[in-house]
Amino acid sequence: MYQKNFPAVNTAPSPPTVAFDHVSNRFSFSGASDDTTPFAALTYNLRIGTCPGLGDVISPMSSANGFRRIAARGRKEYLFNPQPGVTYYASAQTIDNGFLGSVFGNEIMFVVQDQLIDYCGPITLDFGSVYLNNTPAPEYANLVNIGNEAIVLNSITLQSGYSVFEVINQDVPITVPPGSSYAIGITFTPTTEGIVSDSLIIASNATNHPQLTFALTGRGVSSPPDSVQNLQIAMIGADAHLSWDAVLSTTTGDPIEVNRYLVLFDQLPDNQHFWVSDKYYRIELYPLRSWSIQPVMFLPDSSSGSI
Repeated sequence: MYQKNFPAVNTAPSPPTVAFDHVSNRFSFSGASDDTTPFAALTYNLRIGTCPGLGDVISPMSSANGFRRIAARGRKEYLFNPQPGVTYYASAQTIDNGFLGSVFGNEIMFVVQDQLIDYCGPITLDFGSVYLNNTPAPEYANLVNIGNEAIVLNSITLQSGYSVFEVINQDVPITVPPGSSYAIGITFTPTTEGIVSDSLIIASNATNHPQLTFALTGRGVSSPPDSVQNLQIAMIGADAHLSWDAVLSTTTGDPIEVNRYLVLFDQLPDNQHFWVSDKYYRIELYPLRSWSIQPVMFLPDSSSGSI
């Protein structure tokens, strides 16, 4: 039982405007006011039904004219998970500090289609270390339609606009049928040394992820030395002597000074198992096809390479 001992009359607040966010599945309220209750203290009572004016989904415990059947505060926010393809009608009343409710405000109608997108595989595409001005095999942003309605990819863009990353031949709009997947290829061609980052942004009509973002990263490193040319092998006594032209530039033509050479060798033709010779070893060939490696310093001279 409640007894009013205050002489002033509590007037009903004004009704709110209702909005439903299809991404967060939340109702929000705005535009209400009251003579005695500050706006920040107002709460709301929600009604949801499958027909106009009906509360068969969420009952407000109030009459159609706003008269409340319970004395309690409302809520600031409502989370609601609609069923795909069902048409809903929603309205709300404002509740003041005296638990007095307004009439119900204008009703909104909404329907949620089951347009759901997700990604499979990594959300970060890492190209690792790539030589300058080289383009390795592409990495792929893999999408999958997990709903029962078609997904339409409306735009596929890079956040930076101009980038060493590039989207491979993607003409939008692109339709992805239910249950299908789609791969977006990205290439990386570094022009400077160091780590480069960007973002791939995919906008679609999906209700759960209208904007999906993939992180892109890669490192630019100097181009490799050019290949060894004019390899010569001469038998000097029982030893095999190798010599070659000095490597003076990278594969992109930049001048370099080589510190040492790496030699791979084997005793059988077309064998896939190699010995490795670096700056500490010399190759020597003995009779009976036996090999011996003797520790020595291994340095090229200024005009040609030799062991």
